Amino acid sequence: MTFRNLSSKIACIFLAAYGLSCTPTLDLSDDELAEVIEMEKTPCYQQCPVFKMTLYENGIVKYEGESYVDKEGLWSKKMNINDLRKLAKKFRDSNFFELEDVYRSEIPDQQTVTITFHDNGSSKTVIGKADGRPDIVLELQAQLDEIADSPEGWKEVFTEENPNMLSDGTITNEIVVQLVNGINVDDWINRYAQSEARLVESLSSSGRYWLITFNSSSIDPDLLLENIRNDPDVIGAEFNMQLDGR
Repeated sequence: MTFRNLSSKIACIFLAAYGLSCTPTLDLSDDELAEVIEMEKTPCYQQCPVFKMTLYENGIVKYEGESYVDKEGLWSKKMNINDLRKLAKKFRDSNFFELEDVYRSEIPDQQTVTITFHDNGSSKTVIGKADGRPDIVLELQAQLDEIADSPEGWKEVFTEENPNMLSDGTITNEIVVQLVNGINVDDWINRYAQSEARLVESLSSSGRYWLITFNSSSIDPDLLLENIRNDPDVIGAEFNMQLDGR
């Protein structure tokens, strides 16, 4: 249940006062999110980590751990948008689309790694083992491994309801805003037109609390939240949350 579905409309900055708790949910449907980079590691004859990781254009990272990994099951985290863009640029600069589709190996029991890059409506997949692939592919894999192995930010995912929702219930493309009295909300939302921000609904009879949404692909959600918090006409702002209506 999100804020706009609550029978009593409240701002999430008062969440604790109402005794509501977050329900960890996340929809990582491939139909809703645009993939940028995918990496999959398959089983081998030894204890190789088996998982698939997908990086989406809005910075969400999906990790599906199968075996010999610290994170078994479905996990997610939010990576910095600029870091994602730098990584995508490195894929472009490597002429990834010019590489072979498959690189053969002389060592059959090595792990097979599949890396896919999506760019401007086109996709390229490179498959191979450690000893058969070019150095640039190994470098790209090393950067992806750093993301996968990093212990920071990962949260386990339990259900699927919203493509912009992290597993702690944070909805990264919706912000609850408390405005100063007397502010014309239509004029105010136009300040954030470049982020494709729009009003969803009022959360209070006074008209001071509003739920807004925006295009999380056009701006880093954390950056927009910080900009709104620094707006002189804003008293407070928080990401919307998925709530347990107990």
